[in-house]
Amino acid sequence: MNNFLKLKLFFMAIFLSNYLIAQDLRIFGFVQSSFTRYEAKFVPTLNDYTPPVKVNFMGINQLNLMASSILTEDVSTYLNLEFTNNYSSSKGFGYFNLQEAFIRWDLKDEFKVAFGMLIPSFNSFYEIYNRFPFFPYIARPKMYETNIENVVNLFDILPQKALFQAYGSLSITELNKIDYALYFGNPPNSLISSKDNDLLPGYVAYGQSASPYLSHGFRIGFSNLFMKFGFSYNGDRDNKTKFIVYDTLDAPNVINLGQHNRYRLGGDFMIKFFDFTISSEIMIVKTTTPKNILDTLKRWVEINPNYNGRSFDKLGYYVTLQYDYKNMFAFFMLDFLNDDSNRYYFGILGSKGFNFGIGYYYSENLIIKTQFIHNRGRYNLGLVNIPVRDYREYQYQFGLSYTF
Repeated sequence: MNNFLKLKLFFMAIFLSNYLIAQDLRIFGFVQSSFTRYEAKFVPTLNDYTPPVKVNFMGINQLNLMASSILTEDVSTYLNLEFTNNYSSSKGFGYFNLQEAFIRWDLKDEFKVAFGMLIPSFNSFYEIYNRFPFFPYIARPKMYETNIENVVNLFDILPQKALFQAYGSLSITELNKIDYALYFGNPPNSLISSKDNDLLPGYVAYGQSASPYLSHGFRIGFSNLFMKFGFSYNGDRDNKTKFIVYDTLDAPNVINLGQHNRYRLGGDFMIKFFDFTISSEIMIVKTTTPKNILDTLKRWVEINPNYNGRSFDKLGYYVTLQYDYKNMFAFFMLDFLNDDSNRYYFGILGSKGFNFGIGYYYSENLIIKTQFIHNRGRYNLGLVNIPVRDYREYQYQFGLSYTF
């Protein structure tokens, strides 16, 4: 490197540093590193189908790199970049996602406005689900575990990004508040044009909506120092124009089943007493499917019940009991998730399980976590010898969640 280039880089660094300080820019993030021992088997054992699975995997579950700046007393900006599963573009590991980028006006505590791209208010945990140091889990409740996106499309279950949201807290008394949020945004990702999903070739740029429909929703809740609960709603379109179905025993086919209105109903609840905290959420996803399509789905189930489901509806919930003692905590969680249109992953009746974990707050920015997970499901594999079998899954996890 010649001296002129060194001098140029030096002055650029000084200029950039002064600019960032002038803008009051904060750069920070959340990381979770973990080790998991994964074991799974069918009961009775599928000697005629597949052997038990035993694998280890480790590394960075997720890293969120964030930046915020205060432009004026009432206006601020926020950026959230997300990397998952040892992300590497060259090796095809995980994925990189522009999670949030928005500008916010804090007119007062009772009324705030955000515009750009943000995670909408839908149930309580959704607002912090990618901030691992804020909760005790290594593996989150199933309906929020987006690290398995290549296996399960969680954002076909969760609401999509909001582009505009108005929200705030209205004080009833000094301690009791009513929380509210109202938002709208793009339709689901399946209605956004891309190289893999070119909906209107030559008319719509990749990354833009190819539909006149908007996602919309709201949350209203109550909160104080000891309790928090709320009700959420979200509506959008369920795109089934490229629905994959096993209408033969041999191979999948892509079939156009149209687009249908879809809505989500959610409820969240949290209460603290002494050193215990109970938190719970439920999400119900309903698609308004015409009867002729439902009849077709039922016929396909008879052909291959290991893949095909009877509807597009989904259900998820979890209940967690947590105990905190000084710098330590322990929790027990029951959770469940089912998407009947994805029986290959969720089985006939959905995936249910229990979790147990303990952790230690080593410092304000570092949490040491352990977690044991036992999941169960039931599958109709279509085999002659005992076609319906139970599935058992065990995960032994150790991890660190930290803030930088």
